[in-house]
Parts: sequence; C-alpha cells; structure tokens
Amino acid sequence: MKIKINSLSFRFNRSKFFYFTFAFIALVLLVFILFRNTIISSVVESKIENFNKYNQAELSVENIKFKGISTVYAEKINLKPKIGENLIYIEKIELKISFWNLFLFKIKPLSIEVENFILSPMKSGKENNYSFLFQTNKNDNSVTKPENKYEYGYRIYKLINTIFFKIPNKINIEN
Repeated sequence: MKIKINSLSFRFNRSKFFYFTFAFIALVLLVFILFRNTIISSVVESKIENFNKYNQAELSVENIKFKGISTVYAEKINLKPKIGENLIYIEKIELKISFWNLFLFKIKPLSIEVENFILSPMKSGKENNYSFLFQTNKNDNSVTKPENKYEYGYRIYKLINTIFFKIPNKINIEN
C-alpha cells in the first residue's frame, strides 16, 4: 500500500507493523510478569489504606504476592474494629484468578483456599465488633446514593455487584 501526501511517498509495511505490535504486547506482558508482586503490593496497600480511612476498622495484610502466573497468595489477614475484639483472622489464603481477567484488572476468583479462618463476632451490651460493616461513611461521594431510603433497586444493584460477581467456583476452608 502506497500513500502519497504532498508528493512524499510513504510505504506501509504490514510485517513491520505486526512485529512492533507483537513486541509491544510482549514487552507489556513481560513488565507485568516481572513487576507483578510490586504492583499487587501497592494496589492492596492503597485499597487497605482507603478501607481503613473510610471505615471504623483496621484491615491488615502481612504478606501478599503472586504464586505462579495467576494465583494470589496472602498471609495473616486481620480485620479489627477500632472498638472491640478482632472480627476476622485468616492465616493463609490463595485466590486463583483467570490470567486474562487478571490482566484486564477484573478480579473474579475461580477458587479460594483458606487456612485457619477465624470469625469471631462478639456482642457485649450495646457494643459489638461487626456494626461498622453496616455503617456508611457520610463523606463518601463515590457512588450516588438514593434520596429515598426505601429505594430497593439501588440496594439490589449494590448487593449483586458486591457479592454475586465475586463468588468463586470452588471454596476450600481448612482449620
């Protein structure tokens, strides 16, 4: 294919185009594979910081990394409300995610394996260690909230997006 622009002649070479496109995609995949532990650590740290900022709880993950191509491994996950005892403690967790979904930043686990999962909801009088899960932050403007508190469509939409698209095909919990 020959293109003429103002009496200049440019020749479009398809093989060079495909070569450079393939090289660019290979380079992006190589960078993703080489720096994936750094990427996931920074993303999880920012998500934890955001969670701790907007909720009355402290979430911590001691070690998170990739194991293989598409398995995320994390250790010592702890969720503790600001007032009260620990709510959740997980010693080890492995999330297997589809590689292409991971590359597109769509996190839908294929399977979850959990070791030493401890869930301890406690209530003492009027105080408990789980009520922060049901409270919303007044300063959070990320999602438009309905004017009517009985708007069930909004609640169903939020429920479907937060739960049903995150359910894996296989769950294994060992204590």
